[in-house]
Amino acid sequence: MFRDTFRLLAGSAFAVAAAAVPALADPAWDQSMSRGLSIYHIEAGDNAATLTCDPERVFGGRSNGSLQVVLAGQKVSGQIVLLSEDGHQAAFQMKDGLAPQYDADAKEWDRMIAALAKGGSYAFVTSAESWRLDNVEPLPKLDCK
Repeated sequence: MFRDTFRLLAGSAFAVAAAAVPALADPAWDQSMSRGLSIYHIEAGDNAATLTCDPERVFGGRSNGSLQVVLAGQKVSGQIVLLSEDGHQAAFQMKDGLAPQYDADAKEWDRMIAALAKGGSYAFVTSAESWRLDNVEPLPKLDCK
């Protein structure tokens, strides 16, 4: 029941994010490599997100993948939800703007990666802020297991 209620609230949050935050024209993720890690970064104004992928476990057996998010110029702490326009969502607990992959629920991580790989419209939403991105280019080669 809680999950159904959360889904209803999340769908409402996506609609609110759509209405409350102006979408920017066709944002795209910048892609780079650093010390063997794949880095994806997107930003607009005071909002930014960085996804670090470590599919080869470059520095050991545990992934060094992470999601970093800054909303309204502040590192996110607490729960953040990625809501996609098709209703899929992925929730994470962040501390000082960071959610390490090894701390994340594997199903939530996979849902986030699927949404980002697909592109389109999605929003990063907390209890206090939201950032909606529209017409984001897909990342078909996103390898972030």
